[in-house]
Amino acid sequence: MKEDAINNAVSDTDTAYFGIGKKSVSIGVLFYWVVYAFSWSAYSTTDTVTLQNWSFLFTESDSSIHYAVDNDSIPAEKIQVPHSYNLNESLGNHKDGFGWYSTTVKIQYKDDADYVLESDGVCLRAKIFIDGEYAGESRHAYLPFTINITRFLLNKKEVRITIRVDNRLMRNDFPDHNCNGWWIYGGLVRSVRLLALPRKRIDNCRLRTRYVSDSTFKLSVSYDSKPTSPDSMILSVVSPKKKTILEYRFTGRACTVTVGKVTAWTPDHPYLYDIELTPYWDNVPGEPFQIKRGFSQLHIVDGALHLNGKPVFLRGFGRHDVTGNKGPLLTRKERCVDLATIKSTGANMLRIAHFPQHPDVYELCDSLGLIVMDEMPAWKSYPGFIGNEEGQKRASEYMKSLIDAHGNHTCIGLWCIANEIHSVKNRVALYVKYLSDFTRTTDPTRLVTYTSFNYQFDKAYEYVDVVSVNEYFGWYFGSIAMLPSLFKAIRKECPGKPMIITEFGASSAAGLHNPEARLPGPVESTFKKDYSENFQALFHEKQIEAIRSNRDICNGAVVWCYNDFMEYRKKPNDKDLPAGLNGMGIVTNDRKKKMAFDIIQKSFCRIQNEMNSARGY
Repeated sequence: MKEDAINNAVSDTDTAYFGIGKKSVSIGVLFYWVVYAFSWSAYSTTDTVTLQNWSFLFTESDSSIHYAVDNDSIPAEKIQVPHSYNLNESLGNHKDGFGWYSTTVKIQYKDDADYVLESDGVCLRAKIFIDGEYAGESRHAYLPFTINITRFLLNKKEVRITIRVDNRLMRNDFPDHNCNGWWIYGGLVRSVRLLALPRKRIDNCRLRTRYVSDSTFKLSVSYDSKPTSPDSMILSVVSPKKKTILEYRFTGRACTVTVGKVTAWTPDHPYLYDIELTPYWDNVPGEPFQIKRGFSQLHIVDGALHLNGKPVFLRGFGRHDVTGNKGPLLTRKERCVDLATIKSTGANMLRIAHFPQHPDVYELCDSLGLIVMDEMPAWKSYPGFIGNEEGQKRASEYMKSLIDAHGNHTCIGLWCIANEIHSVKNRVALYVKYLSDFTRTTDPTRLVTYTSFNYQFDKAYEYVDVVSVNEYFGWYFGSIAMLPSLFKAIRKECPGKPMIITEFGASSAAGLHNPEARLPGPVESTFKKDYSENFQALFHEKQIEAIRSNRDICNGAVVWCYNDFMEYRKKPNDKDLPAGLNGMGIVTNDRKKKMAFDIIQKSFCRIQNEMNSARGY
């Protein structure tokens, strides 16, 4: 029975419970509901073919286009997509270059349809060829993209689709050649589909919500359309109980309406409505655009974070969307187990680390009630790149695509424009200003931040809405006792701005124990490391308590990180860990819990209870 199989799949976590509204739900039951009930398509009558069977060839150079053409003399292996061509490479033998994916598709051409090739994202860039002809490309690593290939299909019964993937780190791209923070899994790492879309339709629909009062929100809608603008549009909002709470007809490409008597989306009660936009041309309805969306907004009141008018303390994890030998090729079920387990700790937040993740992650966070900090892959980016006009232009293009891809998700609370860049330099601080302004203009309903490792010496805090600090006091250097001084120093530099700790943690080797573990002094922490699970658990307990004790200044604690993962490094990482493994996870790469898991769960649940008592989140 399907439900039994699902409960078996989450046997490690199905004894943990957490609140959904006023009712506790086991992870096993919730997992079943989320995976199978929460699925939708933007268009109800779209013909879709998922392209799974491909021929694959790896080349180190891109000297010839002949790989894009059907050529029986070229040796290729048969594979299925999603696929990565360097899943199991050794640390010093990382495969960088070009993966050529080809498949032949039979076509039943319809004159009233547009044919679109759609992918959930590649690592890192892609060029698309149809029967050897260039059709388009994706320059934005990990982000979804669509390529209209209708003109290539005229009078054809089948076509050969070739996608060339390039996973080389470049000097003028995101991520750039400085990046060694995670393994660069090259390939078609997410699904590829061929869609037949109705010619008359709306595209790139954008829905945004703005908090007004406890049960009232502003709902803004804008859209693009093909081939012409409709005469009018009907916007409807329907509750899960099938009650229509709004039906509104408007003309033009945008509207803003006030919606009252709604149930707000919160981590405790992630309430989602069915929103539908139906275009009309000459009083004839076109294809409706459908989406599940909640009413929610993370905003600032008197220098502190609030969710829908109530105080919120963000607590959660950074998470890499990888596991064991599968790398990024997780299933929706596996992602749901991860996120439901995170939710069971008392967490209300997920930091996307350090690049946009699979669409499943955002859908699941919508339905589970996890506030998301979504992050572009500007990881320690080279100052000479982001500090000039070209870097700023590329960054704004990336952020626009990121916001287009994920902006309709209720869970998005913050846009993160960079991680640990050198913003003690003036030109890098100006990058933060430029991209913060751009992001705020593109989506004025979300908060903008970047995660800094420059403490009180950062020159760009003034340009963002939320000050986000990565600190490892007591692990890489210093001691946890230094935290209150840091909080006060940053507050002095940035009065009136919310602050959250977006990274803190300590590595551990799974199975290594030291019952005598203790916190080191400020000098000892720099030179001597304890990789035991005992130390990691003790470290997190004391870190979270230090942050919790300063809630009047700090509005969040984000653990680095949920799971162990492979890093993109050329030499061994730590003597007690396998070469290249980042061991800062509170679960292993194959999801075995470490001692720190239970400690963090107790700490987070304590904060959750305190916030609930204060009528917050």
